[in-house]
Amino acid sequence: MFSLKEASEQVGISKQALFQKIKRGGLSASKNSSGHWVVDPAELFRVYDRVQSLVDSEKENNDKALYIEPSSVSAEYKHKYESEKRMLEATIKELEETKHRLKESENERRETQEKLTLLLTNESKQEKNKGGFIKRLFDL
Repeated sequence: MFSLKEASEQVGISKQALFQKIKRGGLSASKNSSGHWVVDPAELFRVYDRVQSLVDSEKENNDKALYIEPSSVSAEYKHKYESEKRMLEATIKELEETKHRLKESENERRETQEKLTLLLTNESKQEKNKGGFIKRLFDL
């Protein structure tokens, strides 16, 4: 089992990104006895490609691993993340527009409510003022 740190190193993404993937249900993980998240290697590599590439001859001789440089990893995934970034930026813009429309709608609702309240209170005052001298005198 990999800790989140070890798993992130294995696939070349941040611990936060892995944690978000776990929270969204895209990656199965569990908590160990210490309460820390751990990921099964099979599950990790089912979802993500391994950044570490093993050279068979060196693996047999000295059991060393050769790692791909982070710059090549970022180049490999750059297109994927850029398109996701554009999609998220569009979603943010859409949410900001929705927020603006909701604020305008709330302001219109508040203005309408104030106008109705004013109309109702004026009508009740006018009704109260109707009637004869005795009614007005005793405020009936």
